Amino acid sequence: MIPTRRMEGMRKRYWRASPWLILLALACGKGPAEQTPAAGAKAASKASASMRSHPSSIAGTWFPDNPTQLGRMLDGFLHKADPPSTATASQAVAFIVPHAGYTYSGQTAAFAYKIVAERKPRRVVVIGPSHRVPFRGLCVGDYDSYETPLGPAPIDREAVETLRQCPLVQKVRNAEEFEHSVDIQMPFLMRVLPADSFKVVPIIAGDVPKGDFGALTAALRRILTRDTILIASSDFTHYGVDFGYTPFPLDNETRSNLEKLDMGAVRAIETKRPEDFLEYRARTGITVCGYNPIALTLSALPADATPTLLKYAVSGDTEGDYSHSVSYVSLVFTSASGWGAEPSDATEAVLSADEKKTLLKVARDTLDLYVRERKKPDVYGGQYHVTPAMRTPCGAFVTLKERGQLRGCIGHIQGRLPMIETVQENAVNAAAHDYRFSEVQPDELPRIEIEISVLSPLRKVGSHDEIVIGRHGILLKQGGGQAVFLPQVAPEQGWDLDQTLSSLARKAGLPADAWKKPDAEFQVFTAQVFSESEPGL
Repeated sequence: MIPTRRMEGMRKRYWRASPWLILLALACGKGPAEQTPAAGAKAASKASASMRSHPSSIAGTWFPDNPTQLGRMLDGFLHKADPPSTATASQAVAFIVPHAGYTYSGQTAAFAYKIVAERKPRRVVVIGPSHRVPFRGLCVGDYDSYETPLGPAPIDREAVETLRQCPLVQKVRNAEEFEHSVDIQMPFLMRVLPADSFKVVPIIAGDVPKGDFGALTAALRRILTRDTILIASSDFTHYGVDFGYTPFPLDNETRSNLEKLDMGAVRAIETKRPEDFLEYRARTGITVCGYNPIALTLSALPADATPTLLKYAVSGDTEGDYSHSVSYVSLVFTSASGWGAEPSDATEAVLSADEKKTLLKVARDTLDLYVRERKKPDVYGGQYHVTPAMRTPCGAFVTLKERGQLRGCIGHIQGRLPMIETVQENAVNAAAHDYRFSEVQPDELPRIEIEISVLSPLRKVGSHDEIVIGRHGILLKQGGGQAVFLPQVAPEQGWDLDQTLSSLARKAGLPADAWKKPDAEFQVFTAQVFSESEPGL
C-alpha cells in the first residue's frame, strides 16, 4: 500500500505578517536617520562537537534496510533506466524526482539518477516538501550526515550555514524527524556517487508565500555553484478519496485523465515560469505535494535551462487499481552556461525606460492608495508588466521630495525581496515610517515627487581610496556603528570624499574621524537613480 500523505497546499497559512523583514539604514538627504538592522537572521547555533547523524525513519519500509538487498534493487532500477540522449549529463543542473516507496517510484527516479551518476556533482541540494509539520520558509537541520543502509551521506555544513543567513531559512523542531521526501533520495545518491566525492544539502520546504520567493531564491543561488545539482523532490497527482482529490470519476478513463492532468503540470513546468506552474495548480487543484520545491527550482534556474521529461509513471499501473493512485515524474534541466556566480559577484542589471516607468507607477499608485485608504495595489494582479529583472531580489530606496525638499526616504541595501516588491514596500515606509517626518497626508500628494534608487550588490573595498564620489554608495562599519549614504548624497551636499566619510561616521554615531581607524570597513555599491521629473518617465 502507498504511504498516506497530506498535501502541503491543504494546510492553513499560519503566518500573516513578515516581522523578520528588516529595514536598513536611511541613506538619503542631509543627516538621515539610521534604523540599525539585525544582521539578517542570526547564524544558527554551532553543531555539537560530536558528529550528529540523521536516522532514517523509512529504512525497512519504503526501501530495504539490508544493504545487499537495497543495492541490488537500486542496481536493477538503474540497469533498466534509459534516459533520452538529448539530456546531456555534463550540462545537468536540476532535476524533479519522485519520493514514494521504491516499489512504486524507484524505477522512475532511476532515470534521473542515471544522469546524476554521469554528472558527478560535488554538491547535491535536495529540497523536499514538509508533509507533517507546518512552518514558513525552509528548514535545514543541525546534522553532519544522513544515515542510509549504504552508509552515511555527508552534509555540506558550509552550504547550510550560508543558507541560514536568510531569515526564512531556519531549524524547525521535528520537521525532519519523520519526513520522507528528502530521506528517500539518499540511498540513490549513495549508490550512484562515491561516498567521499560529494556532500548533500538537505532542505525541507514549508509554506512559501508569493512574497518570499525572491529572498529564498537568492539564498539558494548562493550555494548553487558549477559543481552543484539541485533536486526538487515531489510526487505528482494523488488521486482518490483517501487523498481528498477526485476531479474525475473512477472509470475506464481514469488512467488517461491522470496523464492529461499530470502532463498539463509538466507543460507548465517546461515554461520555466514558477507563476505558470502555480497558476495551473491553483486552477486544477492538482495535488503535487512538492509544488514549492518545484517552484523554487524554477525560480533559481539559469536563463538558458532546457527541460527534458525523462520518465512518467502512475502507481496504479503497478497494482492495476487507480482508486488510490499517485503519479511520478522524472525530469532534468540542462544548461550550457550552468549555475552562475553568487549574487554578490553579479553585475548590475540595466533597467529599460519601460521598467523604470513601471516601477515609478507602482510607487505612485502605492503611495496614493496607502495614504488615502491604507491599502496597497497587487503588483502581480495584471495591471503592471512585471519583467524578469523586476522579479530579481535587489536593494532599493524610495525618496519622496516636496517642492524639492526631502519628505521621506527609506530603503533596503541588500536584496531580500523582488525589486518590484522592495519598491512598493519602501514607498509605504518613506511616506509613513520615516521618523524624521510626520506621515504624508492626502493633500500633499500632488506636490510630492518620487525618486527611486535601484542598487547593485554590495562590494567590499580594501581602502577608502577606492571610493568614487558620485558613483559609489558607501556603507561604513567601525566598532559598533554603521551607516550608509546613497551615491547621490555627496554631490547633492557638495562634499568631497573626506567630508562625506566624516558625515557618514557622525551619522553612525561615531567620531568624525572614525573612518580613519584601522578596523574601519567600507562596502560600496552603485545605483540607478530615476524620478518622475525625468523626461520620458
